[in-house]
Amino acid sequence: MRTIGFDVETTKAPRLNPWSEDSYLVLVNITDQLGYKRTWIFNHKEAGEEIVQELNIRQIQEEINKSTRIVGHNLKFDLQWLRFLGINYSNCKLWCTQVAEYII
Repeated sequence: MRTIGFDVETTKAPRLNPWSEDSYLVLVNITDQLGYKRTWIFNHKEAGEEIVQELNIRQIQEEINKSTRIVGHNLKFDLQWLRFLGINYSNCKLWCTQVAEYII
């Protein structure tokens, strides 16, 4: 069973949602329980190189396909961005620390 910690970073204004016109994805980060870490840059002014979004999306999907659980804080927000990118995470169980904290 592979669990990944997952987080996205986005623009701050005017809105954070993927369907908002001036909102965009900046970074996607994952790490697993064995210490594997990976960051994909989407729109970052200091990237200094040509960013191939299709390659990023394919690599993120490959990591999710190797996983059985996704853990994140406010995971519903991050999953909106995955859905917007066309990434399928239906084979994973989801654990949101924000919801868990509220329930506990």
